[in-house]
Amino acid sequence: MLKEAGEGALHAGLEILVSGLLPDARALAVESAGCRVLQAAASQGTTACDALLGALTGSLAGLVDDRNGNHVVQRMIETGGESVAKQLLDEWVASRGGSGPGSGEHEALAGMARHSFGCRVSQRVMERGGKSSRDRVAAAACSLVGELALDEYGTYVVQHLLQFGSESEQRSVVEFLSGSAARLACTKYGSAVLERCLERAAPSVRNHLVAEVSGLGGPGLERLAMDRFGNFVLQRVMGCGSDAQVQSIRNHLLSEGA
Repeated sequence: MLKEAGEGALHAGLEILVSGLLPDARALAVESAGCRVLQAAASQGTTACDALLGALTGSLAGLVDDRNGNHVVQRMIETGGESVAKQLLDEWVASRGGSGPGSGEHEALAGMARHSFGCRVSQRVMERGGKSSRDRVAAAACSLVGELALDEYGTYVVQHLLQFGSESEQRSVVEFLSGSAARLACTKYGSAVLERCLERAAPSVRNHLVAEVSGLGGPGLERLAMDRFGNFVLQRVMGCGSDAQVQSIRNHLLSEGA
């Protein structure tokens, strides 16, 4: 009984604390110390998170742009899930001139993926934002995968798509990579996407890339082996290829003197 009474008092105290923060929530969210307080408040559960969402509605897109505020949004998504993610995506799309699918939503959400802070928020939506919001971010990433995969921030969203996306979504990434694996493997961001695809994608998706890389022949494989980024892709291919594919790669490299 004492334990239950203590927990009840603690819960009531937290509700009072959160309610006291609400009037200043927008100002606190963009402060280095204040954002940590709001993150702690959002972590208390859906009731506290819903209260914060009410206080910050209309400001979520702006907080994504902020070096401190984006952390508050991420924590709210982790706790509040779909309700926070939907409100955020609606505000972000509207702030970028879109109004829903077919009206610039994909371009607007791709802009979030290319944003230094927005890419982190996009990843949280894919992890914890509920199916509907996750699907919106994934659809945008799939429609502009070629652009995002080679972007310094968008690449992380594409890599997340390979980890959390459906097999059909993973295939959209592989379709972009197909035929260009050797070239992309020698780029900083393209190689990272290739590595994640080889690491996380479904076997039927991954095998397509393994076959493409292992079939490059001696000169192509040697270029990968000697490249600062490509060598990591080649190592990953040899780690997940069949015995025959790995032996073929070794034979080609030995014949080229690599």
